[in-house]
Amino acid sequence: ANTLVKAVAGSEPEDIIHDTALFSLTAIGSQVFPAVRAYIRYGRNTQTKTSLAEVIGQIGRRERDAFDLLRSIWEHATWPQNRRSVALAFGDLKDRRAIPLLQAALSDSKADALDLDYVRWALEQLGVKTPSPQERPSHINLPAPHNPRLIYEGDTERILRLRYTPWGEPLCPDCGSPLVLHESGEWIHLQQRSTARSAAPATPRAKRRRRKRR
Repeated sequence: ANTLVKAVAGSEPEDIIHDTALFSLTAIGSQVFPAVRAYIRYGRNTQTKTSLAEVIGQIGRRERDAFDLLRSIWEHATWPQNRRSVALAFGDLKDRRAIPLLQAALSDSKADALDLDYVRWALEQLGVKTPSPQERPSHINLPAPHNPRLIYEGDTERILRLRYTPWGEPLCPDCGSPLVLHESGEWIHLQQRSTARSAAPATPRAKRRRRKRR
């Protein structure tokens, strides 16, 4: 756990090792929580903390101080420091104490279009419906991660959480099967690869997933 946390701290978000270390920490589970908590309490790099927030969101539901750790990161991080990952973590953690923080973020003029999508997704996980804005902001201050965390379902506005194996293989939000990125920019099941150009998906589980914009 300590080695993986150091790998996150010693790399940039666009580095392959960065996401691989995060996915591996999540796959190990609750045993890594002390190491992640130690960095968040005593580490100095805010962007590393926002990255590690994603791990807390997925493994911290039984940890009493998980929400407090996330709130601390949220209060100190800026949007350019990947604050959207903390919103993602709030949604994964499903602690309703995050609702006021997330609702306030919807009116934050410093949040870009992608930031607001993460916030809306998190609020939906907490049971709060957010109407689609009539005028969606288009500016992007921080690019989407190399391995996207959220994707659209088909041509709808429904946003789904994309998860990964420790080696960076994306998994279908519906059935858990591996996905591959088609040349069209859509996530498809491995078995669809040979028929992706001609065959329409037949079941809800086989629906194409449009990659997160930008």
